[in-house]
Amino acid sequence: MSFDGVVTNAVVSEMQHTLLGGRITKIYQPSETDVLITIRAQRENHTLLFSVHPTYARFHVTKEKRANPKEPPMFCMVLRKHLEGSIVESIEQRGLERIITLKAKGKTEIGDASLKELTFELMGKHSNLILIDSETQQIVDSVKHLGPSVNRHRSVLPGRPYVEPPSQEKTNPLDATADDVLRIVDWNAGRIDRQLVNAFAGLSPLLAKEIVDRAGPGSKENIVEAFLSYVHIVREQKFKPIIYRKPKELFYAFPLAHLKAEGTEYTSPSLMLDAFFSGKAERDRVKQQSQDIAKLLTNEMKKNEKKLKKLQKTLKDAEKADMYQKEGELITAHMHLISYGDSSVDVIDYYDEEQPTIR
Repeated sequence: MSFDGVVTNAVVSEMQHTLLGGRITKIYQPSETDVLITIRAQRENHTLLFSVHPTYARFHVTKEKRANPKEPPMFCMVLRKHLEGSIVESIEQRGLERIITLKAKGKTEIGDASLKELTFELMGKHSNLILIDSETQQIVDSVKHLGPSVNRHRSVLPGRPYVEPPSQEKTNPLDATADDVLRIVDWNAGRIDRQLVNAFAGLSPLLAKEIVDRAGPGSKENIVEAFLSYVHIVREQKFKPIIYRKPKELFYAFPLAHLKAEGTEYTSPSLMLDAFFSGKAERDRVKQQSQDIAKLLTNEMKKNEKKLKKLQKTLKDAEKADMYQKEGELITAHMHLISYGDSSVDVIDYYDEEQPTIR
């Protein structure tokens, strides 16, 4: 996944420069997975998107317009109650993990100060958006409710204490030194890129491959130097968001040389993400629906083709129905002539004026 801890850091850094001190003015939930929060900051309106879409989970400032339902979902109403009119005090990322917390200070219905935390856990199909009371650290509500039967480590339910996702016990790259890299990586185990992903938080396979590619075939020092050079980019916030369309669609917080492809650079991470995801989820939803409809029609057509064959056979058999009915009635009328085991019988056809004998 290219939306790793580094891209998350770039988006959070952008928001810290544009949204802090802003007032939350509007909150919408256009779909089950997407929440839009409009923040008035620096004399502009900024619409912040949180998406827990199973395939396109993300968060960024967006300019894309969405149609809203006539009746807001319950979670949207809870967010409006607790966050509308609040001031954004901080937006923080936990280490280089994909967990972001927006703290907003507002007032209760009786005018007392109230501090709430909106925590976004960006974990692919397990992503969640959780509203937490800062004083009690209890969950007010969340997009997805997870009971003990679903997650034994923690429950994500209103009224329950908030428990962070299980730690992977990885090292924060922003705190790493050359000695840390030399100590953590087993240089005889092969696949240095995989080891970097397993050892350091927030590193995607995409970035790990870039580090190994930049180091080239050489000594340990080359790997360490390449690793620290990218850590320096993150520390100094020297991001150059870019989208690659070929050989496959990818985005990242800065150019990746190992892809050996041309990309389009953007002035901010949000503009890049907006351009990359704009309409993508909707197109995929329509594509999935069209595939479901096509599958349904194909199955119905096959089922009806089988039914048609059976009906045609029945129709063909029915063409001799009158003859079968006549023979059946003649047999019934001459039952006294039939002995057990007979395969045929000679009877008088009393339906015919000449009353011939037929077999």
